[in-house]
Amino acid sequence: MNTDLNNKWSQPVPPGLAQYPTINSGSIADPRGQASPDPMQAEQARNVGMATVLDTTTSEQRAAISNAILSGLDATEGRRAEDALALVGFIWPAAVKPRSLGAIVSRLARTGQIIECGWTKGRLGRSHAGRVSLWLRAKP
Repeated sequence: MNTDLNNKWSQPVPPGLAQYPTINSGSIADPRGQASPDPMQAEQARNVGMATVLDTTTSEQRAAISNAILSGLDATEGRRAEDALALVGFIWPAAVKPRSLGAIVSRLARTGQIIECGWTKGRLGRSHAGRVSLWLRAKP
């Protein structure tokens, strides 16, 4: 039985052959060291992203969207934020990016005005199979 396997695998690569980088060679970062982000950094990044999105809307626009969401939500039946807006006939302002809806809904949830009661799958576009929250209006 050959017990000198380390010598067999540690031979230099002959000239002309490509040597692919490996995790152990130091050429590729070890993914195990970067597997989970620091929760504090993730929260800070989320807050910066939310602030950036909210800063692109005026306070009047945010208030109108928030009021429409709250008007369209019920305290007993969970609805998507988009469905709540459609229920009250809210027309999305052309100057407001649609991605700001998530930040506005998140702010309503963090202030306790709405409560997540479940989730469903998205209906359109990239989020077709993505998770979409269902919301209840918080009871006064």
